[in-house]
Amino acid sequence: MYYIIILTTLSLLFFKYDGVSVLKDCGKSLVNSKQRLVKLKFKISMMYMAVQVMFQVFYLSLYQKFMFNNVKKIDRKTYEVVFTINGKVFKFRIKPTRGPSIILQAIDDKDTDVTTTLEPYINFSSSKIVDITPRDFQMKNVNIEYFSGENKTIENNCKL
Repeated sequence: MYYIIILTTLSLLFFKYDGVSVLKDCGKSLVNSKQRLVKLKFKISMMYMAVQVMFQVFYLSLYQKFMFNNVKKIDRKTYEVVFTINGKVFKFRIKPTRGPSIILQAIDDKDTDVTTTLEPYINFSSSKIVDITPRDFQMKNVNIEYFSGENKTIENNCKL
């Protein structure tokens, strides 16, 4: 999808700024007037900036797709978050609340707006952590042996 957006934008810019004549003008060895040179520089710089922005968008989209794959959509309202701390993998499922944030503004004791700092924490606390059962993994029951040596059997509908 990003390829189509990039190619469409580049082709529109190429024809909008008369890319054919720009390429022809670049091939000419002599420039007839100073105005023509200024216009040519402007067109080339505009095309360069457009290409640069398109590559940044493309790079960021690929980076997000392949590097930040720690959030996986389970169903319409549930997401699974996976992260690692000190070599130990943690997973949990969350149902985020829909709609606007539950806070409008947060101001500290120095009258500084700290909404963007505190809002993610408050939004997380208003979301629901989903309980996991053996049924979620198509199992009837699970036998768990803990580090302390205790064994526990968890049935189909009981939470892990």
